[in-house]
Amino acid sequence: MNEWKNVKTDGDIEELMDRMGWFHDTCVKSATFKTGKYVDKDGTMFLSYEAKTYTLLLTIHSQWTKKPLEMLFTGVYKANLTGYSEKDDGIIFDAHLAFHEDVPGAEGKKLIVWADWEGFQPEKTEPNDTTTYIFAEGLSWREIE
Repeated sequence: MNEWKNVKTDGDIEELMDRMGWFHDTCVKSATFKTGKYVDKDGTMFLSYEAKTYTLLLTIHSQWTKKPLEMLFTGVYKANLTGYSEKDDGIIFDAHLAFHEDVPGAEGKKLIVWADWEGFQPEKTEPNDTTTYIFAEGLSWREIE
């Protein structure tokens, strides 16, 4: 597998967006969310109070690049994943990826925001939103075979 590339700057965002053709004709194949919480064999629950333990791994497939992509979000504040919907076929035609300081619940904190449509605005999210989006402290990505 390829090495992970960290997204730290607007240039890093541009590189990923260009590599993925701005996510045109892509889809989310799978998602794995981890919290860092668990229950041991004795039934004791262990909680995590560190943002870094909240991770979301998305696997994206693309008709254009023909190479699957993994996106690892760390310090996940919120993730909205759209499942089955008669109103949405799940095809991504363009995506939003940018740093934001206007994320609801984390105002003033610089987070990376990814969403499955270019016009997404984190401050305008609604409970019934069918947009898939992630608000996180960090993002790394790699192409996989």
